Amino acid sequence: MKTSRFPAPLSGIVPPLVTPLTAPDSLHHQGLDNLLEHLISGSVSGVFLLGTCGEGPALPFKLQCELIERACSQVDDRVPVLVGVSSPSLEDSVGLAEHAADCGASAIVSTLPYYFASAEEHQAGHLVRLARRSPLPLVVYNMPSCVHQTISIRTLQRLADEPNIAGFKDSGGDMQRFRQYCDLAIARRPEWCRLVGPEHLLAEAIAAGGTGGVNGGANVCPSLFQSIYQAAMDEGAVALHRLQKQADVLGRLYGQPETIGSVILGLKMALGLLGICEHHTTELFAPPTNEQWKTTESVLAQLATWGLASV
Repeated sequence: MKTSRFPAPLSGIVPPLVTPLTAPDSLHHQGLDNLLEHLISGSVSGVFLLGTCGEGPALPFKLQCELIERACSQVDDRVPVLVGVSSPSLEDSVGLAEHAADCGASAIVSTLPYYFASAEEHQAGHLVRLARRSPLPLVVYNMPSCVHQTISIRTLQRLADEPNIAGFKDSGGDMQRFRQYCDLAIARRPEWCRLVGPEHLLAEAIAAGGTGGVNGGANVCPSLFQSIYQAAMDEGAVALHRLQKQADVLGRLYGQPETIGSVILGLKMALGLLGICEHHTTELFAPPTNEQWKTTESVLAQLATWGLASV
């Protein structure tokens, strides 16, 4: 088992890696290698495996383990690798955390336990037990749209007492709550990473005390989101306005109405047209339509005029 090297705090852009597939239960090895090199060359600060964009909960356990092993080998300690281990089963989460540690990952990420509604103290207790048993630092993940529970300020206060918790990622979309999370972390655990998920909130999150973003669009254009992060850090309003317009164009990949499935499919279609990996998803999501392909081609053509994509 390798010793975790997790920066304190982790800052910058940490893309939630899509999982390249050739079939619902088959990893696209070359596509994974291509995607990781694409991201690292785009100056990302880390990669996050088996999150929402990575279709983590929908992948067979064997494929999850294979992905972790191959990704860690390809990254080869160049950037931190974070691994999603979210499960209602503590034993499954601990087992995946141990495998991630053996493969050389830097940290694990977990939502509150989902499916069964439970009291707040039991939800927090699950994360406390996971942190205490994990060989890697734990980043807690607020994802209420998927787990139908929100990490409360009281829960985060309790988690701040746990030395093996290394920060949070918030995809709730509530900036008031994000500011409260940041204020608590800065006061109690300034070494925590304070990451935001929704990419349109990246600049605002940095201004509120965030340390970076876990933004799906960075799979396609890592340098764009790295530039937004840097402009937000530098308080460069003019650059931010220009860069956000480019990010808004990229956001057309996600369709209307935007759903988790349409985001995943849009990202994979774009990566397919860029020749990075195949566009296949798990069987939970419908295959792309001709109209979606046309939209994806149009978006990439526009991004290419800014030097952000090359089909």
